Amino acid sequence: MSKRRLDVPHWHSDTLHRLHNPFDQVPDSVLHSYELEIRAMIRACERERARLATVQSLVTEAVRNRKPAKLVITDHAIVRFLERFRGWNMAEVEDEIQAMAEAHSPEVAVREGVVITVLPAGQEARVDEGEKG
Repeated sequence: MSKRRLDVPHWHSDTLHRLHNPFDQVPDSVLHSYELEIRAMIRACERERARLATVQSLVTEAVRNRKPAKLVITDHAIVRFLERFRGWNMAEVEDEIQAMAEAHSPEVAVREGVVITVLPAGQEARVDEGEKG
C-alpha cells in the first residue's frame, strides 16, 4: 500500500450528486490503484475495529471482576464500634487510662500533657521528661 494520500475532494454527498463525477477524467490505471488502496484501508480499519473490540472486552471484564479496594478504618470508627456494638463504656476506659497515667504506669506514653498511646503490660513507653504526672 502506498504512503500517498488519495487526492479526493471532500464534498458532501448531496453536492457530489449535483456535480459531475470528479473521477470521470481520471485514467483507469489510477482509478484501479485507488480501488486497491481503498480496499486496503477498509481492511486495516476492520482489523483495528476488531482489535479495539477485543481491548474493550478485556477492559469491561477487568472492571466487572475488580475487587473493591480495602477500606481504611479510622481509630474513631473502631472506638464507636466497641462502644455501640460491643457495649464498652468509653468513659470507664478513659477513666482507667487516666488512673494509669496519674499512677505513672510505664505503659502509658504522655507527650505535652496528652496520653498518646498505651503499650502492652510489661513494656515501657517513652515519655517526655517532666510529662509523667
